[in-house]
Amino acid sequence: MTHEEWEGRMNELRDAQLVTQRLMERHEREWNERFETLTSIVHGHEQRLANAENGIIEMRAALSSVLTSLDNFVKGLRPNGN
Repeated sequence: MTHEEWEGRMNELRDAQLVTQRLMERHEREWNERFETLTSIVHGHEQRLANAENGIIEMRAALSSVLTSLDNFVKGLRPNGN
């Protein structure tokens, strides 16, 4: 193999490495963007879940109050329903 052939192959290898490096950088950016999007989606779901849990807690408290009032009414402890 002559010096020129060797140099040509080394240039091809260098070019292939540069292309590979650029592709890897692009894929890394895309994965980072996907991860940020996924993180944002998960955070949104966590917020909605927390709101739903708070709503359930409030609903249970209100239902308990209504049931207590109905029970007292049935027992005659609140004859006028108040």
